[in-house]
Amino acid sequence: MDKNLFWGGVPTEPDVKLIRNNWPDLPEGLAISYNDIARLLGIDAKSNRFLTVTTRWRSILFQEKNIVIGCRAGYKFVVLSPEGRVDLGARKIKTGMRIVRKSHRILVYTDRSRLSREGQAILDHSVNQARAIEHAATMESRRQAGPALGVGSAAG
Repeated sequence: MDKNLFWGGVPTEPDVKLIRNNWPDLPEGLAISYNDIARLLGIDAKSNRFLTVTTRWRSILFQEKNIVIGCRAGYKFVVLSPEGRVDLGARKIKTGMRIVRKSHRILVYTDRSRLSREGQAILDHSVNQARAIEHAATMESRRQAGPALGVGSAAG
């Protein structure tokens, strides 16, 4: 058996430690270029390995220190401020809602007569989930917009 064979892929921990040791303090607004990290690791910034290692680094920072590292696509990472975190979160929710809507359309246009009983049950459950998410998002949007539009007030 080859001693260099890794069943779960090449471990990221040594590279993540290298990044963390090189940038131990991460104040809000700090920008770190992709090239600086790639140079430190001795890999290409456009490689899958770079993506794997930096994704793991960012995940660990969030889990352990509640630090969110955002991207300025194509050239640098930035330690996000509270405003940056809200912007990132809002964009991810918007993207998620698009995915839910598209998934819902795919599901409702599926020919259920060609599905097994189990497939029909999964279809029904998934459609109900998508409807619940869409309904909750719609109701929350209306609740937030209500006072600004005069909904529910004496003027509305």
